[in-house]
Amino acid sequence: MPSPNLALPAHPGAALYPVAAIACRPALMQFKAADDPATGENERDRLSGAWCPRQGGIVTLWQPADPDAYHLALHEYYVVANGHHRLAHAVRCGVDAILCVVLREADGYTAAHARAIAAADNIRDGKGT
Repeated sequence: MPSPNLALPAHPGAALYPVAAIACRPALMQFKAADDPATGENERDRLSGAWCPRQGGIVTLWQPADPDAYHLALHEYYVVANGHHRLAHAVRCGVDAILCVVLREADGYTAAHARAIAAADNIRDGKGT
């Protein structure tokens, strides 16, 4: 039987994306203020311990049509919309890839759409107001 820590949540369209390809732009994607403006984390919600893919859930990313317009680095293609704390924890744990769904600007999702979807997800999960 596989380890329960390795069983990933199922979601249509979810796939593993390299952590190095994901940028944080909290001012663009978050409504609430963060203690760390670079990662979008708040100290009281900061995650610790070992990384568990199953508990990491599914992070929502936004893919801009013009990455340069959002000052993404050459290796960055996505902006985290929902999952700032999980992404920061994955980075601290040295995780190479995390499970994500992507909202693509090329498919009509603007940054504002991604931000609103992320906020609705946080409210649904009891992490927003």
